Amino acid sequence: MQSLETALQPWRGRFGHFHLAGADVITRDLDTGSKDSLASLAPLVIAAMCLVLYLATREWRAVAAAALVIVIASLWSIGLVAHFARPMNLMLATVPAILAVVTITQANHILSRFHALPSSNPANPAAWWSAATSATFRPNLLCALTTAAGFASLGLSRMPPVRDLGLFTAAGVLLSFALCFTLFPALLATSPSVRPRGSQSRSWWNESRAKAYTAWLGRRGSWILAGSAVVAIIAAAGVLRLRTESHILEFFPNAHPVPTGYRAVERHLIGMTPLEFVVDGPASALLADSTMQAYRKLLEDTLREEPLSRQVISILLEPSRSGKLEFVVPPEELREALASEGIPQGLEAFLRHEDGRYFLRTTLLASTESSNACHALVERFRSRVEAALPPGVNARVTGASTLLIEGQVLLLETQIRSFGTALAIIGVLILAAFRSFSAALLALPPNLLPIGCTLGLMGWTGIPLNTATVTVAGIALGLVVDDTVHFIHEWVHQRARLGPDDALANVLHTLARPVATTSVAVAVGFGVFAFAPFRPTAYFGLLISVTAAAALVCDLVFFPVLLRRSEPKAPGASPAGHASTRENCST
Repeated sequence: MQSLETALQPWRGRFGHFHLAGADVITRDLDTGSKDSLASLAPLVIAAMCLVLYLATREWRAVAAAALVIVIASLWSIGLVAHFARPMNLMLATVPAILAVVTITQANHILSRFHALPSSNPANPAAWWSAATSATFRPNLLCALTTAAGFASLGLSRMPPVRDLGLFTAAGVLLSFALCFTLFPALLATSPSVRPRGSQSRSWWNESRAKAYTAWLGRRGSWILAGSAVVAIIAAAGVLRLRTESHILEFFPNAHPVPTGYRAVERHLIGMTPLEFVVDGPASALLADSTMQAYRKLLEDTLREEPLSRQVISILLEPSRSGKLEFVVPPEELREALASEGIPQGLEAFLRHEDGRYFLRTTLLASTESSNACHALVERFRSRVEAALPPGVNARVTGASTLLIEGQVLLLETQIRSFGTALAIIGVLILAAFRSFSAALLALPPNLLPIGCTLGLMGWTGIPLNTATVTVAGIALGLVVDDTVHFIHEWVHQRARLGPDDALANVLHTLARPVATTSVAVAVGFGVFAFAPFRPTAYFGLLISVTAAAALVCDLVFFPVLLRRSEPKAPGASPAGHASTRENCST
C-alpha cells in the first residue's frame, strides 16, 4: 500500500488529488492508527499511573522498582507474541498498559503493608520486607490467579485477536506477580531510606477516621444499599439499550484519509461494500427466459429501491443510458453459446459449470454503512431473491456484508462467553481460597455493579459494542476483582479476632488507602487513552476509566456495608471465640 502511494505521488500534479479505498487500505490504517496512538500514549499511561503511586507513597525508589517490573513483564509478554509468530494488533498493543495496572496494584499493597510495620522492628530491611510479603502473599496470589483467569477466559473466543490478548496477558500477569514478590522487594531492600513508618506516619487516613467512617456507613447502610439498587436498575436499563454495531469508518476522525477516500469514491464512482449473490441450477432452469428476466428485474428493482445499492457487476448485464440493466447477450444466444462452446476463458470467476448445474455470481456494490444497516440490506435482499426467482433455482447471498454481520455475532458471543467463564472461574477460586460460599457470593455484587454501570453507560450514551469495546467487560473484571479479594481476605482475618464494627474499621484503615491509590491510578492512567485521536483506543481508555471509578465507589462505600450486613464468619471461628476476644479487648 505504501509503495502504491509512493508510485502515485509524481502524478499528483497532473491529475490532482487521488483517493485510496478498500479493505486493504482500512486494514493498513487500522494497524497504523492503533500502533501510533498506543505507542505515543502508552508511556504516558504508565507514567500517569506511576505518578499516582508516587503521590500516594512518596517513595520514588518504589516507583522506579515497579516501573522496572512493568517493563520486564511487558517485554516478556510481547516476546511471547513474537515467539509464537502472532501478529501485533490493536488489542495486543494494550498489554503493557494492562500489566502496568496489575503491577502497580500488587506493588502498592506490598508497599502499604511494609509502611504499616512498626518502625521499632530490628533494623533489618530483609526482615521488614519478609514480613510485608508474607502478609500480602496469599491475597496477592489469589488476585493474580483471578486476574489471569479473567484474561484467560478470552482465550475461548473464536476471534484470534481477542484470544491472543487473553492468553498472552494472562501469562504476563503471572510473571508480574512473581516479580513483585522477588525483584521488587529485593531492589528496595538495598535502599536504607525505604523504611517502615508505623505510628510515625502522619497520614490523614488514620484509625480514628476509619472508625468514624465505619460508624457513618452503619448509619447510612440502608440508604447506600437502596441507592446501589437504583444504580443497578438504571444500569440494567442501559444494558438493554446496548447496540452490537460496527461502523468501520467511524473508527477514524472525519478528516482522516480513509473515510475521506471512501466518501469520495462512493459519492462519485461506485460502492465499496460488496454483496455477493450466487444463483445456481440446471441449465434448463437457470438459463430459461423467465429466470433471466426475473434475475434482471430483481437487480433493477434493488438498484432503484435500495438507497445503499450503487452498482451491479455481472457478466450478463450492463447498465443502459436510461439506467436500466440490459443483457450483454440475449438469453437464447447465451444458451446456444454455452451449449456449443462452453464457458469462455476468463469468465470462470463469474460463471461455473459443475455436475450439470451452472453457478452464476453477481456482485452488488453498496455504500459502506454500519453493520446494522448492512444486516438490514442483506435481509431485504434475501427476501427479494426468494420472492423473485422461480422454483428449481437456488440462491445464496454472501460477501463482505454477511461477514461483517457474522463478526458481530462472534463479538457478542465473545463478550458473553468470556465474561461468564471469567466470573465462574473467579467464583470457584474465591470459594477454594476462603472455603466459604458466602465469600464467593459476596464477591459478585462489587464486581458486577461497576461493569454493569459501564455497559449501562454505553447503552445510554449510544457507544456500541464493537471490536473496540467488546473486551472491556472481561478486562475490567480481571482488574477490579483484585481489591475485592483483598477486602474479603482482610475481613475474614479481622473478623476472626474482632467484632463486626471493629473488624470493618480495621479493614478500611488497612486497605482504603491502597485501594484508592490503585483505582485512581487505573482511572487516570487509562483516562489518558481517552484523548487518543484513534477512536477505538479512546473508547477503550474511557470505559476502563469509568469502570475503575465505579469500582472505587463500590469498594469503599457499597462493599463495606455489604460485609457488615452479611457478617461472614472466618472458617473455624466460633461465636464463643468472638465473645472472648471482645471481652479481652474491652478489658
